[in-house]
Amino acid sequence: MVIGGQNEGVNLSSAEVLYPGSQTWTVLQSMQESRGSAASVLYGNDVIISGGRSNEGCSDTIERLSLVCKPFKWIPFPAVKLPMKICGHKVVLINNCLYLVGGYDGENSYKTIYSILLQPPYTIEMKCEMPQPICFHGLQAFEESLFIFGGSTSSSIAKVATTVLSYDTVNDKFTEMSPLPFACGDVASVRWKNNVIILGGTANNGMSLNTVILYNVKGNTLKMLPSMRYARSSCAATVAGNKVIVMGGYDRFEKKSLDSVECFDLDRQVWEELPVMNEARSEATAVVCAGLF
Repeated sequence: MVIGGQNEGVNLSSAEVLYPGSQTWTVLQSMQESRGSAASVLYGNDVIISGGRSNEGCSDTIERLSLVCKPFKWIPFPAVKLPMKICGHKVVLINNCLYLVGGYDGENSYKTIYSILLQPPYTIEMKCEMPQPICFHGLQAFEESLFIFGGSTSSSIAKVATTVLSYDTVNDKFTEMSPLPFACGDVASVRWKNNVIILGGTANNGMSLNTVILYNVKGNTLKMLPSMRYARSSCAATVAGNKVIVMGGYDRFEKKSLDSVECFDLDRQVWEELPVMNEARSEATAVVCAGLF
């Protein structure tokens, strides 16, 4: 499922899903707000999407979509809001807590990490501050540690980073890991086994990337995988089994959002094209909802 994003300068409220074996994307009901550069997680049987850039500015609201109640309908998550109006942030789920890392409010980038309890009493706690602000980065969780990849220290593409940080949420401890081989922001990231795969993004020269980095967080090592067919800044990505699915993004050379979708088979190490989306979109977010439809 791919959700929100931006196309031709307009932030999107639309969502669509590609069912296994289908050759077309199915349009779902739109969200209540448009959301570009939002962040999403799967929480039980709910898709949770938070923040993002609407056509009026950044948002602090959360919406959810139940995957067991049909027809599918986005509804507000009124019990809690984000601690600030923000986009370009990333979230992961650990023990019923939504961890909110970094982000951008239209003027400033954040170096904060918050935990937001998604069940009563819906506690919001600022856990720590990172060494520097970061937005439009990659984020994944392993056990109770966060891993933060690249991103930008400001809204400027010239400020993209090579930094990789791990944060132990139990012991409140940062560790600087081996850096990425080049600076990149606007990346997508997915978790696969003991690895994080970092896809596409924007280089510090302002060009979109088609690169794919396999980063082993246990061994603190990395290697390059075969490049995507298309250069993609601000694309969305998920893992389904042994396949990485990459959706949309922005081509900074052509100056347009993409509707193309491609899939990397991790066993055969080849990229293949999948059906295009109904709508071109960059800055979208995506989740896999296996077995729930």
